[in-house]
Amino acid sequence: MQEKGIVSNPYLYNEELQQRWIAERDWRWSTLFNIKKEHLDNYRHFAVVAEGIDTVANITVNSKLIGKTKNQHVQHVFEIPTSLLTLGDNQISIQITSPLNYCQKKADKDPYDVPCMIYMNGGKHWNQIRKRGCSFGWDWGPCFPTMGIFKNIYLSCYLFRVSEWVVRSSVSVDLERGSVELEVRFEGDLVPSEGNIQISHEGVVIYNENVNVSLKHFKKAILVEKPKLWFPLHYGTPNVYLLKFKVENFEQTKQFGFRKVELVREKDQAPKYGKIGESFYFKINNVPIFSKGANWIPPDCFSNRVKWESVKGLLDSVKKANMNTIRIWGGGDYESEEFFNYCDQNGIMVWQDLMFACSFYPTSPSFLKNVSVEISQKIHQLISHPSLLVICGNNENEEALYKDWFKSDEKKSLGKAPLISDYQKLFIDTIYPIVAREASLNGEQLVPFWPSSPSNGIDKWMNPALTESGDSHCWGIWHGSQGFQEYLKIHPRFCSEFGFQSFPSPATLREVFQSPESWNLSSLDLEFRQRSPKKGNLFIIEHLLREFFYPKTFEQLLYVSQVLQALSIKTAIEHWRRLKPYCMGVIYWQLNDIWPGTSWSSIEYNGHWKVLHYFVKNAFQPVLVSLAEDDKKLSLHVTSDVGAMDIKIEISLWDIRLNERISDWKVDLHNFTGNAIVWENLIPALLGNHPTNTSLLAVQCWHHFNGEMISTTNYHIFNKYKELQLPTPNISFKTSTEGQETLLEVLSDHFSFFTWITTDLPGHFSDNAFLLFPNKPKTITFTPSQQPLPQQPKFHITNLKSTY
Repeated sequence: MQEKGIVSNPYLYNEELQQRWIAERDWRWSTLFNIKKEHLDNYRHFAVVAEGIDTVANITVNSKLIGKTKNQHVQHVFEIPTSLLTLGDNQISIQITSPLNYCQKKADKDPYDVPCMIYMNGGKHWNQIRKRGCSFGWDWGPCFPTMGIFKNIYLSCYLFRVSEWVVRSSVSVDLERGSVELEVRFEGDLVPSEGNIQISHEGVVIYNENVNVSLKHFKKAILVEKPKLWFPLHYGTPNVYLLKFKVENFEQTKQFGFRKVELVREKDQAPKYGKIGESFYFKINNVPIFSKGANWIPPDCFSNRVKWESVKGLLDSVKKANMNTIRIWGGGDYESEEFFNYCDQNGIMVWQDLMFACSFYPTSPSFLKNVSVEISQKIHQLISHPSLLVICGNNENEEALYKDWFKSDEKKSLGKAPLISDYQKLFIDTIYPIVAREASLNGEQLVPFWPSSPSNGIDKWMNPALTESGDSHCWGIWHGSQGFQEYLKIHPRFCSEFGFQSFPSPATLREVFQSPESWNLSSLDLEFRQRSPKKGNLFIIEHLLREFFYPKTFEQLLYVSQVLQALSIKTAIEHWRRLKPYCMGVIYWQLNDIWPGTSWSSIEYNGHWKVLHYFVKNAFQPVLVSLAEDDKKLSLHVTSDVGAMDIKIEISLWDIRLNERISDWKVDLHNFTGNAIVWENLIPALLGNHPTNTSLLAVQCWHHFNGEMISTTNYHIFNKYKELQLPTPNISFKTSTEGQETLLEVLSDHFSFFTWITTDLPGHFSDNAFLLFPNKPKTITFTPSQQPLPQQPKFHITNLKSTY
């Protein structure tokens, strides 16, 4: 409709409300397809294959109903009786029901209230329909309850067809033998045929066999000796294999790998941080893994607008930021084969939520049957991928149930008892057995099942907010408006959600704010973009005033809000990595945006990296050097996720006002692994007579033998930033080119905090928002997203002091 000029850009101003009429109506799509005599002569079966219809629809051919859809997440195949077809043109029509009206009617028929979250401008009762939950709005995105055909739809003519094929693989306990199972299902009139199975690794065929295919349900087991194992990023090589299956005119390839994944939950032998709990971490091929990553949400409100190039760009940014884990959040979509292939090939583990979030769900027989088809299809699609880390039943539903989020005043409310029963019926009695059955090979569970996030496990009914066991969502700093130092009091085993908001960059706001009046903190347009339920813009300002002076201009406010966000997440990541192996996972909220707006993301809607993404890249380095202040003592921690290494560390105390280096310390570590305090000092003795508001302690880390820097410079200040006596730096830079990249040599005459480089072209820098030392040039690389460059980039540099 936008392409035809019927509606304008849905992300402008309040177009979300202006375009609501679209979701309140039913719509019909129709087209003609041509049937020739040779079709009827050569084929006995005809079917409409719809890979994605959103959502509740009736499909007719020549005005006769051939099928109905009620699930956006599944592929539908509808047989067309040959008696309906005519030579020449035939009409197919798809009548799609308004999701808003459908949900309301289903809720009206429920015997009791089944509550769900309702967000700003959002739709109601969206738990009644199996479609993307966040299309009804969320606390970071608008409400666009979409309808339509968003994936391929085509006519299949056949004698027999492959209706489904699944590849499962496992590895023996000693990791010396790999097992592969190919399972194929056929439809139609199958005649005995010869098929071919081929397995290859890095282009070399290691298995090739012709097989007799004579049953509609075909299975083949294959043994691979000494398989090349799959490991996540920075833990080894992510080896992948290809299995090609061919029979008649069907030929397709699936990617798979050999790896053993375990979820380790062992009871503590003694209290830790005052409590006895239980470990929560993953092992890949017997190696404990520290999960580092972010939460993934749909990259656009409109699925059909999402192109692989933009998804790949986001995943490239995940890898460049040293992440080994991505959590596909349960209120969005199941991702594509291309998505998982990329994660396989690049060592990125995928925590896969099933698509249930922040609500309770009906459990009528028809709803459970609908869900069962969905779960089976998705496991069959995903199970071959070695990047699949865990299948999680839902996002925050268990917490909502335990904490009684929904104190419904609906007349039909029967309290909590039926909701507990429904939760058990859906997630434990229906979904869990499907996962156990379909995600197994030879009796072995190929991937763990986790009932909810957060949770203490399927075997425990405890407060999901407890941090001493299970996974945790830590939202007290944002929703509780607590200071960043409160993170240091939290000791999770695995934090799968935590976050802090910031405003988008000026370049992103310009795409949707075209009026000068919009460029104001209290403008209606900016407030309209804020979807956090508890006065999010005020929370940002409240936190900002704790740490910084209020910026002079609105554009500077956008920049400082991003610095604030980055400091918040950096504080948490470094602290929780210092807790290793007690804490073994940090997944922040959130990686990306669904539209241009204020949110918790580290990458904006247009792919622009916020300050946070650069900070995350440094905080997730394989070797982290961090500083922690506690009770007038400063400790230097080294945390490593890689093998033994010889490390040279230099610590220096500076007077930031005088540009003077006051003291130096050196630390040498040999065959270092794991996590340890390697240096500590009492702050009064450390500073001596030097005032705290002019002092800075910096730490740099090199490989002992080749001198390569293995961790970016980190530093510690002893006051809030607004209390520091910052000089005004004069910053200069010069540029040069290397191929398509631009090198910037940046120089300052004084300390420059959060030195932020921007450009007019899309792309990212090798480092940004960094501390620039006085009279010490720093070289930064800019890599453009577009190649070749449409024009030479123009650069602008700012820093914290310039905002005062």
